[in-house]
Amino acid sequence: EISPTSFETWASRTHPDDLEAAHEKLKLHFKAPSHPYQIDVRMKHKNGEWIWISDRGSVTAWSNEGSPLIMQGICIDITHMD
Repeated sequence: EISPTSFETWASRTHPDDLEAAHEKLKLHFKAPSHPYQIDVRMKHKNGEWIWISDRGSVTAWSNEGSPLIMQGICIDITHMD
C-alpha cells in the first residue's frame, strides 16, 4: 500500500541505498519508453520493516513537451521468494 500514490511517496519509501539506481532506471525509461522500467529495491513497509519489492511500470501519458504525466505499474513483495 503506497498512499498517496505519487512519485514523492514512492521515493520517500524506497531505501536510500536503492534510490539512485531506481532513478537511473526511470530516466532510461523516460528517454526510451520501449525500455520497460523494472528493478528490485527495498521499500519501507507500513509496519516499519524494509521489504524487497519487484517494481515494474511504464509511462501511460506524456505531456505535449514529452514529459511523463502518468505512470502505471505494480510493486510485488518478493521478500520471501528465495
